[in-house]
Amino acid sequence: MIFSEDTFLKVNIRSNKKRICKMKNVCVFCSSKLGSEKVYAGNAALMGKLLAQNGFGLVFGGVNIGFMNIVASAVADNGGKVISIVPDEFHDMSFERSSEIILVENLAQRKRRMIALSNAFVALPGGIGTLNEITEVACQATLGHCNKPMVLLNTGGFYNTLQYFFAKMWDQGMLDRQYFFELASECQDVINILTKTT
Repeated sequence: MIFSEDTFLKVNIRSNKKRICKMKNVCVFCSSKLGSEKVYAGNAALMGKLLAQNGFGLVFGGVNIGFMNIVASAVADNGGKVISIVPDEFHDMSFERSSEIILVENLAQRKRRMIALSNAFVALPGGIGTLNEITEVACQATLGHCNKPMVLLNTGGFYNTLQYFFAKMWDQGMLDRQYFFELASECQDVINILTKTT
């Protein structure tokens, strides 16, 4: 089922929030590339499988390439719901097995929709786009607009440096709060955190 941004905005917000809360949608931020480490692809597949098996719906950037395709395919393979938020320019790369596709005009609107539709966030190892999404959630949390848990899958210490950077900003008085995310070494650890916090 495909919705445009205008159609989405006409949804009854109150009833939509109840539906989202019941379904426990998790937004996964990850790369449209495959990277150089095979373990990342394996964890992307396992993350999608575990999300579906534990009753979480997937919200993601909606395209059929890189880790994004791997996660979504694993969710679909295991009977989970896949909600794709796709900018118009990437419509031809939409994940074909999506339960729902919501078309938006640009990347900024995609982030806004993903945040609104999700109860929690998981970031896999990724690049600039993933970093942008992590910091967007952190920024919204700082402003009091988003108080939802965020977990970073810290495969091989991938996010150790980012954790250090956030700690540095806190120590230097640049942040209003100290913690924006939790780190998890294994996919099952991510699920354990989500189960407790959503």
